[in-house]
Amino acid sequence: MIKKYDFIFSLGAACSCSSCLRGANLQFASYPFDWLYGSDLIGRVSLLCHGFEGWLDKEALVHIGTREHPLPCDIYRNTKTEIVFNHDFPLGEDFDKAYDEVVQKYNRRIERLIKSINKAKKVLAVFINLPDNSNLDNKTITDAKVLLDETFGKDKFDILCLQYKSGLDVKNAEESIPQEGIKILAFDYGSKEENAENWEVDCRQIREWLIDNYAARDKRSIGQKISYYFKRKKNYLRDFGDNIFEQIICNIQYKLWKHLNKKLSKRGIIK
Repeated sequence: MIKKYDFIFSLGAACSCSSCLRGANLQFASYPFDWLYGSDLIGRVSLLCHGFEGWLDKEALVHIGTREHPLPCDIYRNTKTEIVFNHDFPLGEDFDKAYDEVVQKYNRRIERLIKSINKAKKVLAVFINLPDNSNLDNKTITDAKVLLDETFGKDKFDILCLQYKSGLDVKNAEESIPQEGIKILAFDYGSKEENAENWEVDCRQIREWLIDNYAARDKRSIGQKISYYFKRKKNYLRDFGDNIFEQIICNIQYKLWKHLNKKLSKRGIIK
């Protein structure tokens, strides 16, 4: 049976979790943990349960490098929380200017997350461990569940944790339920793409499994849905690299969404 939740969101461990949830129509907006690396499950849950204390303390942010894809960015690590901000600080931009904009963005995402949790009767928090990380022990996951229960109320939260196990396909995945409200699934979801890094995830395989097992109640208006998918298609245009076929398909979809978005905006149906 497909299990339904009022609200589903990503706890990490990186952006692949949010990508999988969005692709499976389980997550419909951006939240603070979506595009970040660093910390661990209990660290991220602790941040959530303590109001994101120290989340973006300026004095704790240390520049640790740069990246070019998908957008050129300076990379900062929070030395207090170990969270790494990979996608937020435009490369070469004045830090103070960029910092103010990043703070505003994450304040919106944090407010959106807390509001969504408080409105929901049943929430699923998803954590997809990276293939090159050590798997979490059951106690760490149950401790995270206890902390969520103490903060938001017993029985509101379930946790889904995917663990990497080489050579085990999803049809033969090892499933364990250490306690009610926690599900751990272990299988090989490492990327099979040529020249893939050892931390990369096969999002397609995870996405198909999620679609078969979970659903999220979508209470957005038609206008909100159209606006959301329009923005996603626009963002995806830069992510296909040299795959010409996918570039063409996405361009066609984007142009259709753009036309529909424009028509409905003129009529005042969406903003």
